[in-house]
Amino acid sequence: MNNLRFVYDERTSCLYAPDGSFIKRAYCPKAKQWNQLALIPGENRWRNCATCKERVVDLDAIEVDAALAMFHRNSGKLCVHASENSKNVIFLKDPNNVPPAGSVDLDSIQIHTAWGEENIQRGFAMGYWPDVRILKQDPKMNSRVSVGQNPTTGEVAFIHDLRLTFRKGTEDFSDSYGRGFEELHAFTSYFPYDTSDPVAAYLVPKGLPNGTPVTVLHPIENLLGVSWNQGGGSKATNVPAHIENNHVVLELAKVKVSHVVG
Repeated sequence: MNNLRFVYDERTSCLYAPDGSFIKRAYCPKAKQWNQLALIPGENRWRNCATCKERVVDLDAIEVDAALAMFHRNSGKLCVHASENSKNVIFLKDPNNVPPAGSVDLDSIQIHTAWGEENIQRGFAMGYWPDVRILKQDPKMNSRVSVGQNPTTGEVAFIHDLRLTFRKGTEDFSDSYGRGFEELHAFTSYFPYDTSDPVAAYLVPKGLPNGTPVTVLHPIENLLGVSWNQGGGSKATNVPAHIENNHVVLELAKVKVSHVVG
């Protein structure tokens, strides 16, 4: 019996071979479902996509060795499908994965955020109304990092707490990494949220009446949730909001800020 299986990481959309080697990023920007693909008479191992004109291989129905050979012949550029109960694929679940729009619990609506153009377009293809916003940096949200390295072993360490320093031969950083680290880079301030693509969108289930209460899991706006007396802070999460004309209206007065001293 062949126990070899592929591994699919939902968080990164990456597919790996049974030996752990990377195959491809398995991600459909059109969010096509398996039942939306065209059947091929007499063939159950793949279907055709009318949108992209590509063959989509079903990892549920094809043997692992045969699929690996197809990936090799196509240099990993092969569209694939697998169900969550596939005997050939192990799914590494992402708790923040966006569900299809039709499966949203209307009694407790959680609004997911799509970061970047590709994810916004995919959210639309999944049936959502994208409420698009522009990402902006905010120094109140900044984090800090200092980098050290052991000059003998080459091991690298990172400090995010301003009360700690790298000092060779002292006890300052011994709890985590032992002695012997030297500072490579002093504390640097940075914005800890991804802004490589300057747009994001709240994915709003279509047809919600005005005034519908929702919870925004991860706000686009820089709403302070935690502040630190040494400077910087982090965004609020699970922010109360409601819907007006397919747009998310954040209820700012209900956002509570925690102040951390240390």
